[in-house]
Amino acid sequence: MKKLLLTLAICFVASAAPADHAMLKDTLAEYTTQSSAGMTDELKQIFQKSLDDLKATGILKRAKNKGDTAPNFTLPDQNGKDVELYTLLEEGPVVLLWYRGVWCPYCNLTLKHYQEELSHFKAHGANLVAISSQLPDSTLSTAQKNELGYFVLSDAEGSVGKEYGVIFALQDHIAQMYKEYGIDLEAHQGNTRNELPLAATYVIDQDRTIRFAFLDVDYKKRAEPVYIINTLGQISGVHHHSH
Repeated sequence: MKKLLLTLAICFVASAAPADHAMLKDTLAEYTTQSSAGMTDELKQIFQKSLDDLKATGILKRAKNKGDTAPNFTLPDQNGKDVELYTLLEEGPVVLLWYRGVWCPYCNLTLKHYQEELSHFKAHGANLVAISSQLPDSTLSTAQKNELGYFVLSDAEGSVGKEYGVIFALQDHIAQMYKEYGIDLEAHQGNTRNELPLAATYVIDQDRTIRFAFLDVDYKKRAEPVYIINTLGQISGVHHHSH
């Protein structure tokens, strides 16, 4: 996690929220165009088939979705401090997202974008929580970690991800290809399971109900912050009127 936290601490702390809510999908699409330029059609097909195979397992139907109750969990944050979901929900709604790891540019771009929108989340009293399967790490100073403004939790066993139904095992040949590309999941995660999360983002209301769910087998697609902000607005609107 050290690389991720370092990048976040250095690059993202100073970014102010964009006034016009630049669309995340444009940033991701631009990256996809650049990164796929060097890929053969055969390689693209292999990766696409792995996504289709994953979808065919029914994982999207099994994962927690809008209207479901969010299971509670307690996981260590970037400072090694335990964070409990239901305790956080006492403060306000929670925006919960899974990311694959420091090695995933799409995750880093998404987290950077969310960091830029953080003030809009906070305006509705919401906390942002990012969960990964990576091992926690201790290379950053406490100040750098605190500057992130959100929680980075380590679900090294994948047990929380499994409870939410968003974890899957990479097919062996895909895991091997990752390795050939220099992505050593075993080193990052401390196990040989080659498990990764879906591109999953939830907005959880204070009554523990999931009010917004974004689930995709394609890691190149992510939840637009503007939809998250709209959901948070609806939540705070409802609670505001009910007082």
